[in-house]
Amino acid sequence: MEKKQNKLILASAVIGALFVVGVIIFWVFIVRTTEDFSLAEFITGVKNIFNSRDKAEVLFFIGIFLVTVSAFLSFIFNLIGWIKGNSRYILIAGILYVLGLNLLSAPLCFVEYFDEKREIKNKLLFFTGIYTFIFTALLTALFVATAIDDKTALKFSIYTISAISAGVILNFIAWKTDNSIAKTAAGIAYILSILAIISGVICIICARHFLKAIKNKLLFYALVFVCVLGIPCIILMQTTVVPREGESPLIYSHTVYFLITTGIGFILNLFAWKTNNKKVKILAGIAYILGLFTVISAILCFVSCKDNRKMPDAGKKSAGGVDV
Repeated sequence: MEKKQNKLILASAVIGALFVVGVIIFWVFIVRTTEDFSLAEFITGVKNIFNSRDKAEVLFFIGIFLVTVSAFLSFIFNLIGWIKGNSRYILIAGILYVLGLNLLSAPLCFVEYFDEKREIKNKLLFFTGIYTFIFTALLTALFVATAIDDKTALKFSIYTISAISAGVILNFIAWKTDNSIAKTAAGIAYILSILAIISGVICIICARHFLKAIKNKLLFYALVFVCVLGIPCIILMQTTVVPREGESPLIYSHTVYFLITTGIGFILNLFAWKTNNKKVKILAGIAYILGLFTVISAILCFVSCKDNRKMPDAGKKSAGGVDV
């Protein structure tokens, strides 16, 4: 990196400095609100922390110290990288910012580092994938620490992380190939995860040219609504339903019903989108209504039936009187 005082790196350093101030205020607050606090007792507590039987408490304690140390080190490396114009320090600062949970400075460092090292194509997709990957890693660590003993939270965690991971993979494919279908699929996967909606919107915006060229748009949006609203609602309902002791497993039968009706509606919707067949549109709408969570898609299927009335007649004649 050419030795220069880059404004992007300076901005990340300023945010990093504010983050350090926040960490200092946090520790001052802890010390002032803790009765009979002394350095000796604190050191003894640190030594005995791993003897605790509470796993969540140990993980939380380790996390607090990791964030504290990373906040200071990342700011130092960021400042050195800005002064010397050295890309290696900038990369180290970005990694430490991630460990310190400073997700504002980290992307700025990574953007500067990769942009300096090579000319990156599809930059928006590339940095969306990088940022979401970092977010997923932190999310996984958080869920492991907090949801390990809660079966309901664990189910939701597995679903969310799986959806984001699928989105990251599709995001990478879209970045390498510039394929609009992959961009759209990545966006839908991100939105399905609920927690990565911003990344999903970015991917879908990148695929806007593909979306403009889509035929039978109402039917296509009906498919999207199923993925974005219908399926997540069914999965969330399943993960939050916990049968009481002695209850029959048939308590989950309603979930199977909704999945079957939604699946049938989705297949018919897909076929109708490809063929523009009015009868298939109606059947897809009926299946969606039976699925309850996909009523919006059902309405779009029924409304799209009016497109069939706009189709030109096969026996329409040309200006010269010859059948076309």
